[in-house]
Amino acid sequence: MREGLLWFDPDPRRPPQARLEDALRRYRDRFGVEANCCHVAPGEAFEHPTVVVIGSPSMLPHHFLVGRDESLFAAQPRAREARKAAPPAPVVLAPQAPPVSVAPRRRARRSA
Repeated sequence: MREGLLWFDPDPRRPPQARLEDALRRYRDRFGVEANCCHVAPGEAFEHPTVVVIGSPSMLPHHFLVGRDESLFAAQPRAREARKAAPPAPVVLAPQAPPVSVAPRRRARRSA
């Protein structure tokens, strides 16, 4: 998801699907397209008929991050684009150095 709308609704009387519908309506009004993805706190994940709901550890309770995730579309590339596209380069991760422990500095005593 490249951009999204963060929606906060702490009302415990409404089901999360109704709160998500409000967020989806606002996203559609603001961006002019339908959202297809929603990130919520891990303990608040639920099923929705039109949106993929993902439990994200970085999300706070009662927050909904709605947006469009292009990777969820199974669209086939056009033949011309497929020919132009180069094969993906392999990803090589460099080994990480172990963390260095640094002792706190002590102030030098002044001689009187």
